[in-house]
Amino acid sequence: MDFIHHLPKPTLLLREDSTILQANQIASDLLKLEIFDLMGRRISSFLNDGNKAVFHDIFNRLPDNQVRKWTTDLRCGDNTSKNITLFLSRLPGHTVIIQLHEEWTEQNLQTIPDSSIKLLEAQYQHAHAGLIMIGQNREVIYANEELNRLWNIPELGSQSPDLKQSLAPVIDKVKAPEKFLEKINRYCEPSDIATSDEIALKDERFLLQHSYPIYNDNLYLARLWHFIDITEFKKANQLINRQQKFLQAVLENIQDGIVACDTDYRLTFFNQAGRKLHGLNDYTFTSEKWTEKYQLYKEDGLTPTPREKHPLFRVLQGETVYNEEMVIKTMESGESRNLRASGKAIYDDSDHKLGAVISFHDITDLKTAQQKLQHMAYHDALTGLPNRRLFHILLEQAVSQARRNQEKVGVCFFDLDNFKSVNDSLGHDAGDKMLIKVTKIVRDCLRASDMICRWGGDEFVLALPQISHIEDASYIAGKICGAIEQEIARIYPDFSITTSMGVALYPDHASHPDNLIRSADIAMYLAKQKGKNRFCFIAPEFIPEEKT
Repeated sequence: MDFIHHLPKPTLLLREDSTILQANQIASDLLKLEIFDLMGRRISSFLNDGNKAVFHDIFNRLPDNQVRKWTTDLRCGDNTSKNITLFLSRLPGHTVIIQLHEEWTEQNLQTIPDSSIKLLEAQYQHAHAGLIMIGQNREVIYANEELNRLWNIPELGSQSPDLKQSLAPVIDKVKAPEKFLEKINRYCEPSDIATSDEIALKDERFLLQHSYPIYNDNLYLARLWHFIDITEFKKANQLINRQQKFLQAVLENIQDGIVACDTDYRLTFFNQAGRKLHGLNDYTFTSEKWTEKYQLYKEDGLTPTPREKHPLFRVLQGETVYNEEMVIKTMESGESRNLRASGKAIYDDSDHKLGAVISFHDITDLKTAQQKLQHMAYHDALTGLPNRRLFHILLEQAVSQARRNQEKVGVCFFDLDNFKSVNDSLGHDAGDKMLIKVTKIVRDCLRASDMICRWGGDEFVLALPQISHIEDASYIAGKICGAIEQEIARIYPDFSITTSMGVALYPDHASHPDNLIRSADIAMYLAKQKGKNRFCFIAPEFIPEEKT
């Protein structure tokens, strides 16, 4: 936007909120303020209270590709007031350009010395913009040296009554000469309209042209056209646009969800992955109601997160969110996903806050894998039962509770008699199926508080917490032995599959979990010695020495 410094009229560039983005030196001189003092000020600060509302209405309703004219009094930096006509037009990207024209009165016209007029003529002659002034009779009455250089012509023709003939060197350079000449002719009629558009030249350059009428009171005198080479600016803008489209395509198609908003919480970017994670699609998505389509929870998946604590709103308030885990549940499907969020507020080079951005990484599969790995670390892969590691932890807890409540804990160690014959005859797959069936039979015989572990091969260990008498353990052990013999015989009639089980009690036979398991193991071998298909309690003489 540096082109405004080359314009021969006082010019301002405004942001969408009407603050001054840039000003040229002529505008600085007119408003009696240094350029750096103008930057960041709102135009309304130069207006009286009665005109502020009128200006904001004109500014907010300013259409694209049209110029609005408005005359008002502006307060200058030296506390004087000037009657100024503002020519407002909106550029691509919502930036607004305003050119200022001081309305001369008979009083201040009399104060202009001849030297000022000569200075003004010199300024136009050496302006960095190419200037053409076309009078009310359609003759070229003025063209400066910069015009010849800019259009690469030796000199504009003489003041011919035929405007097309006068402008022939210029028209010959334009890609669309008829359209260019038609616009020149159209706006040579007396009119208050100011124009602004781009012109493509045959040498692949682009010029930005502005025109505005010149009046003496109500008498139309001429129209001044000025041209600026914006080729490099346009190339840079095209490069930026290509980069923006490339980045937008990348962000739109990456696997992480990206959500961005401005300082008023209005969404400015919401990529495909982000919309999917939030249960939105291109048909139902609206920027205003997107937060109604989902619910966020803490990492536990149970504790709801209030809207004002959502990551996007928090980072806009200045927090930095980094790898924060949460759970999102969409209203439409009810599906829950585990997310890891990171984000921060966005600032420009002047440390002015522009908005905020959050990225959401879907870690549902990672969480599922972690849970599976944890399950595998503590459970048997074939039967899904707790393995030795987990069983030992659970047995320690059961013994500690029994010690506090003065209760007993039964430990049963058993294996399957003649199980090897099944593997030898039918193969290991058949043996695995039998172990899975045995697991189900035993579970059906146990209480909810009882625990079963696959110790290895065809060996299993049980923990029976919260029992009061030895008869409680006897009842469960006998029930299991009978159920296995009956059910397995029905399914595998050709094999004599029975159960040998050893039983030990806390605190009767041992007080340490390892000793309880060892005692039950010894008791199992006593049952085998007595003929199998039975259970035995550990005999006192076989109880191993207690560990400490």
